[in-house]
Amino acid sequence: MFQRLIILALLVGCAKEDARGPKSDGEVVVPPDSECTVVSHEMEEPAPGWLFDVPEDVDDLYDITIDATEEEWVKFEIYDQIYRNWQYGDKEGKKPKSPTICATMTIENVKTGTVVGTSEGIGLALKGKLDNSYRGPNDNPYLKIDLAHSVEGATLDGMSDFRLYNHGQDLSGIQRYLGYKIWRDDYNDGLNAYPAPRAGFATLNLNGQSLGIYGTNETIKEEFVRRWFDIGDIMINNLYEGEYGTDFMLSGCSGSDDDGPCFMNIEVEAGPGAADDAALEVAIEKIRPMVVEIDDHRTQQDGMCGALNRQIPGASNMDLDKFMTFFALETVIGAREGYSYLTNNYFMFDAPSEDGSEGNYVLIPWGFDQVLHDDKSPDFAGAVIPMGIIEDQECKARFDQELATVIAQIDWQAVYDDAVNTTAFFDAAETNSLGIHEPADVESMRSDILAFIKNRCETLSKVYLDEPESLCPAVSR
Repeated sequence: MFQRLIILALLVGCAKEDARGPKSDGEVVVPPDSECTVVSHEMEEPAPGWLFDVPEDVDDLYDITIDATEEEWVKFEIYDQIYRNWQYGDKEGKKPKSPTICATMTIENVKTGTVVGTSEGIGLALKGKLDNSYRGPNDNPYLKIDLAHSVEGATLDGMSDFRLYNHGQDLSGIQRYLGYKIWRDDYNDGLNAYPAPRAGFATLNLNGQSLGIYGTNETIKEEFVRRWFDIGDIMINNLYEGEYGTDFMLSGCSGSDDDGPCFMNIEVEAGPGAADDAALEVAIEKIRPMVVEIDDHRTQQDGMCGALNRQIPGASNMDLDKFMTFFALETVIGAREGYSYLTNNYFMFDAPSEDGSEGNYVLIPWGFDQVLHDDKSPDFAGAVIPMGIIEDQECKARFDQELATVIAQIDWQAVYDDAVNTTAFFDAAETNSLGIHEPADVESMRSDILAFIKNRCETLSKVYLDEPESLCPAVSR
């Protein structure tokens, strides 16, 4: 303990400034990202998708072991103190960002003796928000793994980084996993797939402590859009990220961190706009012509569908067909914390045309730890585009047709069976991250999810679409 306090004091004393600028003497600051001295990346990977394939036997899961030195880990503890003070204080400025520390990661299957390999000098960062998935560094942390932090070009299953999810909000352990599979249409071999990240499970051993089953989650980055949109070696267009309160409006944005128009709060994850602040400003301004069309839709006779169908010279517009599917899928899985209902948890990619120029914006989902248990109706949409669709009779008819198509395409029996099997999969494990929740809450959520999956098609068919019968076969228990 004495040694830890000395390290803490030294780090606080040495870190006189960070990304937010110089700090006054005596103020605790977020430590800078670490530069790793021991670096290597030796991985012999199985077939593509191996990190997200879920085996029948829980013992066949891959085991991920991560170790960091005490000197590195204490940086997380400093950050944790700063973040909690910010969260429960006056929240001055933006949310503090976790430092990236150096760690070593080994991936193997202990049961079969299969060793994938070891990566030394990976970057490790804390993720999540307090009161949901953030739990601090020493209490089942939600982690980001950056393979290319020290080794340029290092990847794992085609990713330069991925997440290890602690199920901080997903009480069932299966919502994130099932939700993304529905979007990717994995139950029909991807026949009607929509761009969505891969998710699976692994067991995690962190600094000598077994934390049991964690979620593995693909991040939405350059590698993701290159794969989904079949982009070759050309530079990708901008990949934007929208967090809570970011909508395609010129004004009137509640929850904004500044007084500017709502759409200007969007960030750029990858592409030209990620280079620096000046490039970010240019990237945000590229959205403005589309936002003007959307913002004016109520005063135009052709409504929201007309606004999104309109060709904008020299600029991209929202891909209306893709958005109809996006809105339908968020509705189907009850994505109450997604774009359509809470203007939250989404990415937007400027998908290129065949010649590589700007094409159409496509929204990509994120944050599926609160799905498959909330009977959201499209009438309760809270974002400007879906509200405009529902308000426009002709546009709404087009959406209703897409919703009917989407719910009929889903193999609800396969989703139900997968939910039952994955629940049993968790229960068979000696340790899993669901232990952070009360057992009664876990069982209640699981029961709600199974009931939701069993009844969702019939509910949307009869109650919202006013069909005389369900558009899907009945789900048997």
